[in-house]
Amino acid sequence: MLGLGLCGLAWGVAVAPQRQPLEGALRVSALSFGLQPREDGPSNTPEGFLVLRRLRSLTIKDLGKGAPLVVPLRGQRLPLAGGSALAFTAAAGSLELRIALPAGTRVENLQPEGKDQLVLDLLPAAATASGGGNAELTIIPPLAGLTPQVSGAAGLQAVFHQPDQPPRPLTPPDTQFALPLAGGTRLRLQRSDANTAVVFEPNLSVTEVQFTSERQSLFDQSPLTFSTLRSGTLHLGRMQPLSLRTDQFLQIDPPGIAVLTSLRLEQGQLAVEVVGETQRIRSGLSQKHPTNTLQGTLLSRYLSPEQTSGFFGFLAGVISSLVLAVVKGE
Repeated sequence: MLGLGLCGLAWGVAVAPQRQPLEGALRVSALSFGLQPREDGPSNTPEGFLVLRRLRSLTIKDLGKGAPLVVPLRGQRLPLAGGSALAFTAAAGSLELRIALPAGTRVENLQPEGKDQLVLDLLPAAATASGGGNAELTIIPPLAGLTPQVSGAAGLQAVFHQPDQPPRPLTPPDTQFALPLAGGTRLRLQRSDANTAVVFEPNLSVTEVQFTSERQSLFDQSPLTFSTLRSGTLHLGRMQPLSLRTDQFLQIDPPGIAVLTSLRLEQGQLAVEVVGETQRIRSGLSQKHPTNTLQGTLLSRYLSPEQTSGFFGFLAGVISSLVLAVVKGE
């Protein structure tokens, strides 16, 4: 009986849920996440997020969440709330854009549109010890001398659009300049060459990663959630990998994905490589009723599926022998 008790204890410990290392590679049409501070840097300093060197145009709009967005440009404070927009266009060549984001910034609905556009929404970080500061855009105009001088910088045009008013041309700086963004912002980036790869900063520390998007119902305007997954594979511990299909919902128990080791724009989709930690992954075409589940255990953290099957086979054999001995003893 003591042997049976020990075997039962070993079985219970072996199947008890336990966090596992998580890693995977996914292809998605859109994703959202929050930025965490890096372990080796200050939490309130904006960090590199994206560098795009071959950009045809950049449009900045207010996201309509929180305080109205005001963008300073050459001593002017341009209010972008209420449908206004500030557009920069490379009349010749390509401009370069660099985006730096402070910890706590929420990147919402990062997604490609069409063949040459990339859209992302930025929600500012809260002014706390773990966040704060503004997103910073650094714009580098096209090289001078490519074409005859146009209004503003060499080859760079800036236009302020306001509802029910004619477009208002502005004179942008003729050298590299920065635009701080203190409110919710929507950025629309149009590349000059749709075949140019877009690579984000690697090893981004993140939290609350989501592979979903929301749209309003055509009937009652209620929010509807859609999956943005297109394909991918996730590895949990040493278990058999989980293959993901188009439009499946992915649910990862906390803490979940901690680092985006690689984020790229390829062939109209976002290629994402992730690492993190969790004890359970679920997937399925229904968000409320997932059909596939990976549950991490103590054994799956250290043993392969074949080794785990061998362990349970051995344990079942021992239990059978002990039960037979008990029966014979009676």
